[in-house]
Amino acid sequence: MNYTETLDFDPLQAFSILGEPSIGILVLDRDRNVLWCNDAVRDIIGIPPDTAIGKNALQIIDTYLLPRLQDPACAHCLRNLLHAETEPPPCGCLIHTASGETCLLSCSCQYIPTGPFQDMIVIRFRDICRQESFTRVHAHKAHLTLLSEISRLFETEGLSAGEILTAIAGLLPTALRYPDQAYARIVLGDTVHGRDVPETPWRLTADLIVHGNRDGVVEVGYTKQPPGEAGEVFLREESVFLHLAAGMIGRLLGRLQTAEVLERQTALLDLTHDAVTVWGMDGRITFWNRAAEEEYGWRGDEALGQVTHDLLQTHFPTSLESSIAELVRTGHWEGELVKFRRDGSRVVVATRWALQRGSDGKPLSILEINSDITGRKCAEAEIRMRNSQLAVLNQIITVSASALSFDELMEASLSKTMELLDFDLGVAYLLDSERTRALPKYRRGTPASLHHRQRFVSIHNWPYNFVFIAGQARYFEQQEQLGSMEAELLREYGVRALAAIPLVAESVVVGAIFVGSREKESFSLPEKNLLEAIGKEIGAGVLRSMLHKKLEAANREANLYIDILTHDIRNAENVASLYSDLLVEMLEGSAAEYADKVRTNIMKGTEIIKHVSTIRKVHQEPVLLRPVHLDSVARDELRDIPNVTLQFRGSVPEVWADEFLGELFKSLVGSRIRYIGPDAAITVTVEESSDEVLVSVEDSGPGVPDEVKEDIFHRFEPEKGLGTGTYLGLYAARLIVERYDGRIWVEDRVEGSPELGAAFRFTLRAVLPEDRNLPGYEETLPGEESRGG
Repeated sequence: MNYTETLDFDPLQAFSILGEPSIGILVLDRDRNVLWCNDAVRDIIGIPPDTAIGKNALQIIDTYLLPRLQDPACAHCLRNLLHAETEPPPCGCLIHTASGETCLLSCSCQYIPTGPFQDMIVIRFRDICRQESFTRVHAHKAHLTLLSEISRLFETEGLSAGEILTAIAGLLPTALRYPDQAYARIVLGDTVHGRDVPETPWRLTADLIVHGNRDGVVEVGYTKQPPGEAGEVFLREESVFLHLAAGMIGRLLGRLQTAEVLERQTALLDLTHDAVTVWGMDGRITFWNRAAEEEYGWRGDEALGQVTHDLLQTHFPTSLESSIAELVRTGHWEGELVKFRRDGSRVVVATRWALQRGSDGKPLSILEINSDITGRKCAEAEIRMRNSQLAVLNQIITVSASALSFDELMEASLSKTMELLDFDLGVAYLLDSERTRALPKYRRGTPASLHHRQRFVSIHNWPYNFVFIAGQARYFEQQEQLGSMEAELLREYGVRALAAIPLVAESVVVGAIFVGSREKESFSLPEKNLLEAIGKEIGAGVLRSMLHKKLEAANREANLYIDILTHDIRNAENVASLYSDLLVEMLEGSAAEYADKVRTNIMKGTEIIKHVSTIRKVHQEPVLLRPVHLDSVARDELRDIPNVTLQFRGSVPEVWADEFLGELFKSLVGSRIRYIGPDAAITVTVEESSDEVLVSVEDSGPGVPDEVKEDIFHRFEPEKGLGTGTYLGLYAARLIVERYDGRIWVEDRVEGSPELGAAFRFTLRAVLPEDRNLPGYEETLPGEESRGG
């Protein structure tokens, strides 16, 4: 706004009319910039008028007036004058003038809403001492001294608020003209400090304002009318002093209460295990709790005033500026920071920042709370490293388990180790049969010179003796104190770091893998642990390969014995059976009986061999089930066995089976006949229910004792009372039923009466109607293909 255009006279001349010598005047525009000031401002504030013009009034107050205040609490009152849009009540304060004198300054503000000076603000600083008469000046000086004494009381250490107020109440009567007849008291809440006197008409009061609240009153007076006073009892300067004193007491009480609250809060902050600091927007530390002392190593008095991020060498995830910007925008910020203690050790903290703003809304300070998470971060890094190692080991295990041969195992394991751990060179060694030399079976990334020079290594020479004889891992790394032999070994392999890991199977070293890097100069402890774990896993794979070879050899040998049993011994039994039949026909009496027993035992031996052959086939043949007509298989297998009755209850079922279904009937029925004798009656019953078929083999011979019913299908030794060879047929029957996903068990034919016979039962999966829609169903139907023999 151009004020000269709205006035018909010179505004400077109008302002000069206000130029009283004891009143400093600042005329401000709506933005609080100085338009004009008089000469008294220079004497009171200390700034020449020509310097003040155009400056912001807040800047002038902060720069020139606040440093002269005897009571810093008055600063808030002065700033409020400049921010007011109406006329606030005046405030008083003690200052040191530019000439070094102490004066009592009354400050007021006038806001002009209309007229030629519209939106202007007039600030007046009145030196009360200069305005009064000579005699009253001395009174003002006494009041100034008394206010200074009040201020000193609040600064005295060891005094409580009650003791300070009581002492002030003892000083206040000296501010009156007749102190010997005067009293004073300060009422704060329900507590009275000073003399408690009855009500008197000769009293003067001022409100006690603490933190903007009327918490009490300051009262001075006389218990009787003072002598020689016909008019007013109290002088105006005495009233002004009382209000100034009450204002000062209220502000100092507020500061004292704030200090007590801060002290309690500080004590609480000292109890926390988190490091708590407070620092200004310039980064300088203003608070440092006990946990911060213990965490970082600096005492509070050493840390205060230091720039926190310089002191602790803080590393930010992005930058300090971006963190501060987010803090100012949102009022808080959280993250992880790296700091360094006094001893140089590194600490990772989870930090939380909270912004404190001043009464003007500007950022004032930052509360920072830090929790040490170094251990947690190390644990997380350890977990990540372990997971990475497990991932590598899992891949090595997968390669080791899927290798089809010993050679494939060694080659694949070496390649995968180099790939996963980023090695440049790898050699897989195997010991020869005499265990005197290690032969390089597979090489990757090795220099050509090594191929010609190293066709084998002697395991008794250094350093191979440590690896192949002692079974110790060895690491050769680029170091300042590298020996000549180690240096030569690294040159030979063409790497800067080389690891030699033994492969151990059944406590015997069978080989080793050598891996190296042309970039890294050493191996970390986790890398060494991982390499040794890989060596153990490859060694375990070697052991599995060796055991597999042994198992294959044992299986071939067992098959050879079974082939001998099923072919050569069966031929011999056939011949022996033929001659035994002739002897039975030729002999008579006891000789014929002996010949018959020989024939019977030859038949039992033949049955045992058949069962062994069946068990072998069941274990070896893959399970390929198909629909089979149960009735045709059962009738064919039971047709030639006397005293066996076959019954079907319901429709004739189809079941899921294969070529061993006939053997199931022969093994189960044959075992019972050998036990109960050929003359006993056996009934085979077939019942269909929902999705399964129940087959029961019942007889009238001796039953199965209760104590062996649970184990009769699982034992390989003859059961007492069941007859020699019976167990093997029942065991074969169980294997076949389980091959078909069925169940088999034995119970009494008549419940609770085992002497009346046994009932062997087993289930088979029925072919359901929806199964007939399966592709290829017709091709798998013929029952003739499913017979065993």
